[in-house]
Amino acid sequence: MTEFLRAANFYAESYHGKLPAKTRTDVQNRFMAGDVDTIVATNAFGMGVDKPDVRAVLHWQMPGTLEAYYQEAGRAGRDGREARCVLLYDTRDRRVQQFFLGGRYPSADDVLMIYDALEKMNAAQAAASLEQIKETIGDGLSKTKLRVGLNLLKDERIVRERRGAKFELSKPNINFDEIKRLAETYVERGTSDREKLERMMLYAQSASCRWQTLSKYFDNDDNGIGGEEIEKCETCDNCVRPISERFDVQIPPGNPTKAEQEELLETLRRETEAREEIAVGESVELPKLGAGKVEAVAGDKVEVVFAGGKRKTFKSEFVRKTGV
Repeated sequence: MTEFLRAANFYAESYHGKLPAKTRTDVQNRFMAGDVDTIVATNAFGMGVDKPDVRAVLHWQMPGTLEAYYQEAGRAGRDGREARCVLLYDTRDRRVQQFFLGGRYPSADDVLMIYDALEKMNAAQAAASLEQIKETIGDGLSKTKLRVGLNLLKDERIVRERRGAKFELSKPNINFDEIKRLAETYVERGTSDREKLERMMLYAQSASCRWQTLSKYFDNDDNGIGGEEIEKCETCDNCVRPISERFDVQIPPGNPTKAEQEELLETLRRETEAREEIAVGESVELPKLGAGKVEAVAGDKVEVVFAGGKRKTFKSEFVRKTGV
């Protein structure tokens, strides 16, 4: 992505946690000084960054929570001038976030497996490396969950990390019930994080005003501008171009029920599929004009031939496959 932006004449730099600390500091300092105009970064970038004239924040991938999105997008326009925040949403982003969640919270059995391995290795007397612990456990636990489990035990001061990334067992002879209790606290965190991911998904797929959705989520009583309650912010994508204009759907008035939301999302899914991967020769439909056949496809433009030989060119987003 950084190379792509540079080829488009942006002065762009990369920033992520695997870069050397000196490189990260240099990139951040040059960005703050205005010598770099675009940063392509993971969420490792931004903590402590308070640059007032950021004009745009674009999320290439959906964050796992609305809290994270609000904080990251909120770095734009801190000087009070207009700024743009864009979330490029893909339903596959949910699987990415679920993958990270899956590796973040070990089960009680996982934690017990780690603890048993440390006892077998006599880690109370001689600290063991991550590789040694993994070798003792075998294939029953991934290295990611091993790290997370060790961190849980460290948080509870059952394990101490020594120099050279070695782990020492500081509380031997703990029973299974105690380990289970510790793991259950992580299970509760996992449930909370999954609920937050669902709220993030609903925000990305919502047909409502973005600002109102965020405001209600954070329970902000001031639901408008200057203390006046408003229905719409008049600047987000759903306000400027309502979803009913982009798709052939009707938005329920007021606050839709869960069933209405699910019906709307299913309709949007069908509509989106109908507009994807349109190929030459396929039968399509257009509002008011009826059925036709695709004659040519070039980028986002589709040429359609109708009955009688009439030809017209449309943007692909307005063309639907017949019967979908």
